[in-house]
Amino acid sequence: MISDPQALYFLMTEPIYAIEGQMDEPAGVRPAGPVYDGFNYLGENNKYILLLVNASAGEKIIEEDELDALKKMLWAKKWALQDVAIVNYRHYPEASLDQLKSFFACSKLIVFEPLKALTELYSLPLNIIREMSGIEILATYNWAEMLADVEKKKEFWSVMKRF
Repeated sequence: MISDPQALYFLMTEPIYAIEGQMDEPAGVRPAGPVYDGFNYLGENNKYILLLVNASAGEKIIEEDELDALKKMLWAKKWALQDVAIVNYRHYPEASLDQLKSFFACSKLIVFEPLKALTELYSLPLNIIREMSGIEILATYNWAEMLADVEKKKEFWSVMKRF
């Protein structure tokens, strides 16, 4: 039986036990971010393809006109909304790549405008397919901005065709 609070801190990755008093955080140890037990998303994720959008859609995942354009892009890839899961990452700024991978079991990930919070993906060059943590990843421009810029669309699509 372990009763030392410091040992429990290192062994427990989720808050399960309440320990009386305040425990100082050991130097150099960063507490885990929030544990997400679910994500609000569109689609059915039948092909385990995750699309992360950074949309200013309020409570919605994505605006209807942007979703219509996204469906056309999926159709061009011979994918459908049922094949993917679309998440507005703005609603989950502290979710990690591991949490997303665990929940969605994704084999492919498209990140439209990587946020600084998702540090593993933020520094990826845009429109280059990378492999990370067993996932094929394509980081690209913000979806809404890309729709208004023909050159950005062309650049994205030239890579997306091979993804």
